[in-house]
Amino acid sequence: MYCRILTSVIKLAKKRYYNSILTCSNNKTKTAWNIIKNTSNIKPYTQNITSINVNGNLSFNGQIIAEPFNKYFVSIVQNVRVNNHNANASSNHENLISYLSRAFNQPIPTLSLKCISIKK
Repeated sequence: MYCRILTSVIKLAKKRYYNSILTCSNNKTKTAWNIIKNTSNIKPYTQNITSINVNGNLSFNGQIIAEPFNKYFVSIVQNVRVNNHNANASSNHENLISYLSRAFNQPIPTLSLKCISIKK
């Protein structure tokens, strides 16, 4: 019986605590996600690359490790540019401009924001 009462008191105290934090917050979304992140105890997974085999040689130098990644991603961009390149580059530019003006020919509507609380 005592454990059940204690558990409900702790839950109520936590609820009031987090509610007060959200009420005082200027950025409710960010605060809510910070609360979720802190209470879930899930840590972000990061894996640092400390060594890499480049052309058969194991390297621990950060600059040497970064270079193959840079070359790879630059080559992807170059391949996309070559594959998508049309003979007439100016018409390609004009097509892009006309597409953007067609897609966004109306002004962005006015947004109306209002504050909310957890209870809503």
